[in-house]
Amino acid sequence: MIEDLGKLCNLRGKLTVSGLENAGNGLDATLANMKGKKHLEDLSLEWNGTADDSQEAIDILQKLQPSSRIKRLEVKGYGGTRFPDWLADQSFHNVVSVILSRCSNCFCLPALGQLPSLKFLTIADMGKISIIDMQFYGNGSVFEIYQSLQILRIEEMPEWKDWLVPRKGVFCGLQELHIINCPKLVGDLPKQLLSLREFELSGCPGLVLSDGRFSMFNSLDLYSLKILKIFNMPSLEDFTSELKKLTGLEDFEIGNCPRLTSIWSMPLDMGRLPASLKTLKISGCPQLQFLPKDCFFGSLEQLRIREAGAGDTLKDLSLGLLQKIRDLEIQDCEGLESLSFEHGSENLASLGSILLWGCGNLRSFLQEGLPAANLTWIMLYGCKKLKLLPKGMRSLLPSLRLLYMWNCPEIECFPEEGLPFSLETLEIYNCEILMSRRREWNLQTLPSLRELMIGETHEQLFPDDWLLPSTLRVLRIYFLHNLEALNYKGLKQLISLETLCIWGCHHLQSLPKEGLPRSLSQLIVYDCPLLKPHLDCATGQDWRKVAHISCLMVDGEFVP
Repeated sequence: MIEDLGKLCNLRGKLTVSGLENAGNGLDATLANMKGKKHLEDLSLEWNGTADDSQEAIDILQKLQPSSRIKRLEVKGYGGTRFPDWLADQSFHNVVSVILSRCSNCFCLPALGQLPSLKFLTIADMGKISIIDMQFYGNGSVFEIYQSLQILRIEEMPEWKDWLVPRKGVFCGLQELHIINCPKLVGDLPKQLLSLREFELSGCPGLVLSDGRFSMFNSLDLYSLKILKIFNMPSLEDFTSELKKLTGLEDFEIGNCPRLTSIWSMPLDMGRLPASLKTLKISGCPQLQFLPKDCFFGSLEQLRIREAGAGDTLKDLSLGLLQKIRDLEIQDCEGLESLSFEHGSENLASLGSILLWGCGNLRSFLQEGLPAANLTWIMLYGCKKLKLLPKGMRSLLPSLRLLYMWNCPEIECFPEEGLPFSLETLEIYNCEILMSRRREWNLQTLPSLRELMIGETHEQLFPDDWLLPSTLRVLRIYFLHNLEALNYKGLKQLISLETLCIWGCHHLQSLPKEGLPRSLSQLIVYDCPLLKPHLDCATGQDWRKVAHISCLMVDGEFVP
């Protein structure tokens, strides 16, 4: 019972009181003596489900007023039509965080602008709030309203239409503003956000005018903005002029804007992206006119593109335009045919990773070579028309440690001079043509290779007479559908092998009669129905071959 809390006068730290729909009435709440708990810093008051009696909920919350020493307060699922006055009382000078969520019957917000120390405010899922008016700011001096507020989140407000803001002096210290899923919001936002560093806007289609542009960006003072995120704006078509004004922007992310066509304009000296931009992430913008041919992003360090680029605008991407690029990710861009690097451009000394995923029409991948001395990993997935890897990988990519090639059935061969000596992990899955030329790989020349994965091929014997490096520690074999036997001649040279994983090889019947390498300490077998009974510790014909292995797992279970 809630009145039992009255006996606990020395509660400290955080207290969550849930199930308040069963709390009885205001008298019972009074007996909880929340105001007398002077050491409590964090209080969460929660109603589960829908309150049947709005007045009863008001009475209960009124009587649950905590001590003025409280620092963090959350009210969740409250069924009253209004909030009690104590929630915005200036005596709560220690309150730094307030969360109001699922208060579905409230028509207005408390005057939280009167809380002098409030730094973090979240307002979420308030289904009957249609306007944030002047009551939200309180009766204090205009220069003191929300003077300490740093982060403001307003989300899941289906009926919110208008946001009234005093002319100036409000939110002067606000650093982050997040407005998410407020579909009816129209008009202006607070204008003088001189300290704002991060702005997220998602699912607010009412803020886009009939011409496909935002209604409010040109009137906002966002000179200090560093991070901008825009998502789920189905009618947004053009963001060119807005982006041009954000001269200090470092991180820009935009996604799920299916009608967006432009975020930059020509000529480039009039409409280039902010020179300070370090991170650019674009997703779900299939109509976006992508990088102009002679565009230059001298400061860009991270570029992620997914489901973007209209027509031929992302047909060819040149890395010579991205001289400080550190991470490059391109996913599900069917229009991309070529990733290139012009000779004469500077070396990409900062480039550390390349991910190309689901680019089904990619035919040319840096065929002329890529001078990237610090590139450590490359992943190619679902590039079904790609035939060749970059030239000169051994000399131009001396730091490459990981190379993944999945579902790239047309890749023909490795570069003529071979893979980099630094390579530690190699994964090849469903690359049938490449597998057919495995005797040309010369993996035994790679002194650093520690892990090899081969998958989705039709070999009957593995490994056959092709050589693997003796340095190999991990060998994983996945879905070799016709595999009938493991070749001891190919395995015995693996004197450093510690882990062998065999997965989905339905025709594999037994292990080599000579056994497995003595160095092996872990054997994992999964979905190999003909091999499984041979590994039974009591009756298995191959048990003596694996008895020395300290960790044996079959179909997800350890075998003693």
